[in-house]
Amino acid sequence: MKLLIALMLITAIGFSYTNSIQQKVVESFSNRKTIDTLVKQIGIVKQAGTAENPYYLISYDAGYLYLYVANLPVIYRKENTTITFSGAMKEMHPMEDEHGQFFVLSSIELKY
Repeated sequence: MKLLIALMLITAIGFSYTNSIQQKVVESFSNRKTIDTLVKQIGIVKQAGTAENPYYLISYDAGYLYLYVANLPVIYRKENTTITFSGAMKEMHPMEDEHGQFFVLSSIELKY
C-alpha cells in the first residue's frame, strides 16, 4: 500500500513539474545564449499540445528538428502555414528538449 501511495505521489509531482516547466520555459529561454542562427529558411507551422493549451513548432526544410518558437505572432498560429523566417536557436539544458529546439524569431513572413 505504501508503495502504491508513493508511486501516485511521484506521478502527481511529475505531471505538476512538467506543466510548470512548459509555462515558464517560453518566458525564460529568449534571454539564453544563441547557439546558431537561421536566415531566410522556409518552414511550416505545426500546432501541438491540446486545444486548451496549444504550442507551436516550426518544421523547416534544411533541418532535422522542430523549432519551439518563443515569439510566434498570433496571425501565423495556424496549422500548416508556410513561412519564411529568420532567428536564433537558443541554448538548452538537459531534459528540456521534449518539444523541440528553443528558437526566437527575428523575422517572419508568409511564403506564397
